[in-house]
Amino acid sequence: YINKVLKRFGMEDCRPLKTPLGTGEKLMQYDGIASEEDRSIYQQMVGSIMYAATGTRPDIAYATSTLSRFNNNPGPSHFKAVKHVLQYLKSTLDYCITYTAGQDNDGFNLHGYTDSDWAGDLDNRRSTSGYVFLMGSGAISWRSRRQNTVATSSTEAEYVACAMASKEALWIRQLLSELQMFWNNDEYLKESVNKGNFDDNLFHEDEAVPSDRYYKPISTTLPATPIHCDNQGATALTKNPDQMKKTKHIDIAYHFVRERVESKELKVSY
Repeated sequence: YINKVLKRFGMEDCRPLKTPLGTGEKLMQYDGIASEEDRSIYQQMVGSIMYAATGTRPDIAYATSTLSRFNNNPGPSHFKAVKHVLQYLKSTLDYCITYTAGQDNDGFNLHGYTDSDWAGDLDNRRSTSGYVFLMGSGAISWRSRRQNTVATSSTEAEYVACAMASKEALWIRQLLSELQMFWNNDEYLKESVNKGNFDDNLFHEDEAVPSDRYYKPISTTLPATPIHCDNQGATALTKNPDQMKKTKHIDIAYHFVRERVESKELKVSY
């Protein structure tokens, strides 16, 4: 697919680049007026890379989200940036997501990562939220999106990003619960047996849990889903009620994260 896109826009022989966007590159609205032809070509280019970003390329999700903001009036800097993404795709044609059974790290345990760029949009100073969730050896869900409000601190921006990731985590947990897919982690399964969540006839005390099996649970209790956040202030907001007094200005819609942490559905860590 990527080869077809490169050929379509005459970039099959372009110079490969190692990053989706230029280091430290910040785009702003174009002061001029783009022609109908330029607008159409730009939208086609962004749409082409967006298809790849949505399907199998989370590494270009942020770049695609940023470039799509300028679809209505693209300028020379925006064309340069979208071509930069295509040059990056040229150098990473063999990149893909693989899902391999029998991994020794996290098994099939669901876990996620979240981040934001505080005030990254130079036009309105809004931040961009991003998250990725992994299950087994590969990513299963990811997103990059500009926040609806202006964050007054990096902690607030990270907290809002964490709220967006939490909603996705809860949706995935519900889906896995309906499919009766539960973690086949040995330690968790034996702990669940002791708590009565699983049939104790599944295996003996000294018997290893087969790594290629799932078990139908007696209860629908799932372990807390870890969400890793790189801001200690935002992490504290999800756990410490005293911190909430300092953040009354943050939209109440984002504070549901703390309730989900208290109910042990989610676990936010630094």
